Amino acid sequence: MASVAEYDIPVVTPLAREGEAADAILRIADEQGADLIVVGNKGMTGAARFLLGSVPNKITHHAPCNVLVVRTT
Repeated sequence: MASVAEYDIPVVTPLAREGEAADAILRIADEQGADLIVVGNKGMTGAARFLLGSVPNKITHHAPCNVLVVRTT
């Protein structure tokens, strides 16, 4: 099996931040000069989503780069 390095694909490096998820993701994307944010659409539902908003929604509206929202089940 070929390695990632053979295809010149950048390695994913996990980064952790404290705080609200969307804000942390947006901050990291800006710090790292991200080209793309990939986020799932499954998360809060009902009242929590209405009061707090959804993470993918906030990211898509405020991202410094392209965003791919992946439908999760």
